[in-house]
Amino acid sequence: MWRDGQITDAALVWREGLTDWQPIGSVLTRFASIRQKEYLKFLGQRTTKEMTFEEAQSQIDALLRDNPAKKLALQRWDVLAQKRDEVLSYFQRSQTKCPVSDFDVVPMLEAIEANNPAQFASIPSHEIARIFKSHRAVRDWENEPATDAQKTVLRSKRIPYDGLTKKQAHDLIDTIYNGATEGQVRRLKFYGINSEGLSKKKACVIIDDYIASHPDAENDYQRWKMNGCPPF
Repeated sequence: MWRDGQITDAALVWREGLTDWQPIGSVLTRFASIRQKEYLKFLGQRTTKEMTFEEAQSQIDALLRDNPAKKLALQRWDVLAQKRDEVLSYFQRSQTKCPVSDFDVVPMLEAIEANNPAQFASIPSHEIARIFKSHRAVRDWENEPATDAQKTVLRSKRIPYDGLTKKQAHDLIDTIYNGATEGQVRRLKFYGINSEGLSKKKACVIIDDYIASHPDAENDYQRWKMNGCPPF
């Protein structure tokens, strides 16, 4: 946590042998952060396990000094890396498997950035997740006819199933049992977010992220509900 900046140098720590709590920087060695090592790798430099935070930062500063082209390239890569971390965090927190391989994440983000250079940094993670899903490779079984078991479930819910594929039937059944709740859909609609195809867990993550980045969102939503949920 200290290595990656989640706690500051002023944080106090104690271990056996100390007479009192001490600033973490006077007790432990701060090693290079993951992001610093990624920066150095991007800039063509080797790193070591023992590299300290200060050593890594010194190398980065030296490589970028008086080199605006490298600095601009690193800034662009940093935007990609941050978006990569945000999207992978979204999949992890919503307990959903990323539909593309680890090797394809950054190339796909680069393609999305190329099509949306001005808006790329502000595209929400859930929208990028939709793009990933729409570009994933189709599995052979997905286009096969729905199974008898799937038809039985859909019949019990009075949902037509003629002509459905296994994938289409799977998605319908998943929405029935795991789809976003009525309350989540209503809230997402108020936020202006498309709730189509979202599970409860995905909707929960999106709502939490939206509230975190829009501090007044919860009060606005509750006020809207108290007014009887008038049409937008």
